[in-house]
Amino acid sequence: MYDAQFLAQKQETEGMQELLSEAALELEAVLLEKKKLLQQWQASLIGMQRRDEAKAAMTKAVDLQREKIRSMETELTGFKKNIVTEQQRNEQLTMLHNKLLMDICTVKKHVQSSVQKREVLKTEYSKFTKILQESEVHLSKATTERNVKMNQITALRQQ
Repeated sequence: MYDAQFLAQKQETEGMQELLSEAALELEAVLLEKKKLLQQWQASLIGMQRRDEAKAAMTKAVDLQREKIRSMETELTGFKKNIVTEQQRNEQLTMLHNKLLMDICTVKKHVQSSVQKREVLKTEYSKFTKILQESEVHLSKATTERNVKMNQITALRQQ
């Protein structure tokens, strides 16, 4: 009976050892699977961290570009205001330029008219100077003649 019990316990022990070996193999497989899953999980975490960093970098780059766009839009608005101001100034200067051109034209006409009047007056002055000289010559002759006649009258009176 001891033999049978021993044999039964031996078979049971062998069965248990086999079961224990299988369980150890399964446990080892589970541990390997766990290790593999942990490595995959860590790789996923690293990948997510890199994606988060890339997303943060992209968000920062997008924010910088938006700020640049806002800055450029502000600058563009300033340029537009300057353009409008300069256009108004240009219109004023163009009007002033046109007025000055008309004034110059008017002054040139007045100068030309004055030059013509001067020429006419110069001619008249020359004519009147000549007439004056002739009148002075005639006056001188008339005075001389009068003096001669007065002398003749005085001489006739004395006779």
